[in-house]
Amino acid sequence: MKKLLLENLEIKNFRCYQHLKLEKLGRVNLFVGKNSVGKSSILESLRLYSERGSLLSIVSILENRREVSTRRLSSSSESDEDTTLLSVIEYLFYGRKSIAEKSEPFLEIGPLSIPEKTLKLQVKWLPIDPRRDDRRVVGRQLSLFGDNIPTLEINLGEQSLGISPLDRDFYTYNRTLAERVEPNPVPNFYISTSGLSDSQIRRLWDKTVLTEAEEQITNGLRIIIPDVDRIAVVDLGASNRSVKVKLQRIAKPVPLRSLGDGMSRIFEIMLALVNSKDGFFLVDEIENGLHYTVQEQLWKLIFEIAPRLNIQVFATTHSWDCIEAFQRAAVANGKEEGTVIRLEKEAETIIPTLFDEKLLTIVTREQIEVR
Repeated sequence: MKKLLLENLEIKNFRCYQHLKLEKLGRVNLFVGKNSVGKSSILESLRLYSERGSLLSIVSILENRREVSTRRLSSSSESDEDTTLLSVIEYLFYGRKSIAEKSEPFLEIGPLSIPEKTLKLQVKWLPIDPRRDDRRVVGRQLSLFGDNIPTLEINLGEQSLGISPLDRDFYTYNRTLAERVEPNPVPNFYISTSGLSDSQIRRLWDKTVLTEAEEQITNGLRIIIPDVDRIAVVDLGASNRSVKVKLQRIAKPVPLRSLGDGMSRIFEIMLALVNSKDGFFLVDEIENGLHYTVQEQLWKLIFEIAPRLNIQVFATTHSWDCIEAFQRAAVANGKEEGTVIRLEKEAETIIPTLFDEKLLTIVTREQIEVR
């Protein structure tokens, strides 16, 4: 059994978590709990950790929540106060303290009691370098804050990963970060509740076609429709492509989307999973679009593929059917540990409760509510 990428997790001052400790993680982890207890925030923290605090990942996380638009960040209008990350990055920090008040919030993500592997992001107010040529972008902030500007300091343990001014527009970030290589990033792939974009599907499929992984994806689709023969991504011109499926009983390939939301969801899950080798696979509300009768089969595939490709899986759900399916698949596998983590809010604190296979078997047998 290969060592896990993260055997435990500690989060400080990220989103709704002032301080969260998860003492034990499994190969496959399922987070459950009511709305607004931070299930999605766990996935975001792992994404941020794996991408070493990259500004591009920060913008992507904020954009997925509709907290920011890259269109607004790239605006050249000096009258728009939201053209920089300064006005929106505070959403990542516990309590959402206004950075404009010259506070210096920080957040930390990493394994328990291993400081050298802990990612720390902190806003600091530093003097403007007189050699900088981007005072135009600062605009209103210069007169308000004098010679200091808000700057994001990124560290992994004692290792500095960079200092990035937060007064620059997003296009400037793209230019300055395009050639920057993050130190030892952990591969990861994140699927939101809305699934993958067409561009993501095209990119991942090009890496997968004619490999062993292609057959694994096909096996996933066979959970719902057993006579799936092959998959193809067809070029429709103008950078557009359509996913087609060849069924044994039908001569002409059919569009994947015409076979239902469940087929599209499984295709995207399997496609992202097999492309997460040696890293994290993160999926929000994994049961979306899937009938309860197919979920156990999907979990069995995930339990089978994850250790083979050295992937650590983190998923969320609201569904009792999904929890039961997870438990049955974990017991059937018997080799890799599956963990359900319930998040529950008490006052302003999020309390985690961990269930391994043995406890989860009791929970599902007795119909004890854990969602």
